[in-house]
Amino acid sequence: YNNLHPIKFEKILKNEILQNKKLYYYSKMIKLPDVITSSSDIFQFTQDLNKENYVTNLQVDSSIYLFQNSIKKFNPKKIIDKVVFIENADPGYDFIFSCRIKGLITAFGGPNSHMSIRCNEFSVPAAIGIGEKKFQQLLKKNRLYLNCKKKILNSL
Repeated sequence: YNNLHPIKFEKILKNEILQNKKLYYYSKMIKLPDVITSSSDIFQFTQDLNKENYVTNLQVDSSIYLFQNSIKKFNPKKIIDKVVFIENADPGYDFIFSCRIKGLITAFGGPNSHMSIRCNEFSVPAAIGIGEKKFQQLLKKNRLYLNCKKKILNSL
């Protein structure tokens, strides 16, 4: 690429970006089992309902907010006093705890995940790793009831 003219290089990069976005879109449509033990597992499997991990012994009844992956468009005021839904959250999402959220729901993660630990530290009721299917079902409603002590998670 060193010998390319800057305009040609720009076209090459834009084309590669477009191709990679298409590949990403198609790869997101592929569903695989959580655990693959043989090559035949990718052709036929059942999607089990995950056993969510409840954090704290608190309960909350609140409206919900789906946190999309675009932090650029994020408005902190929109998640105040809401149960925040994040498909999968890494340490880069720690800032949500400064926004007075009422709870956290993630599709993926476990009892030792970063968000489980942070929710425990901040006493934020959470259901971590509820699975894609249940995550999507709960999003269809506007309100959510979460009782971590009794391990109850329902949409209202």
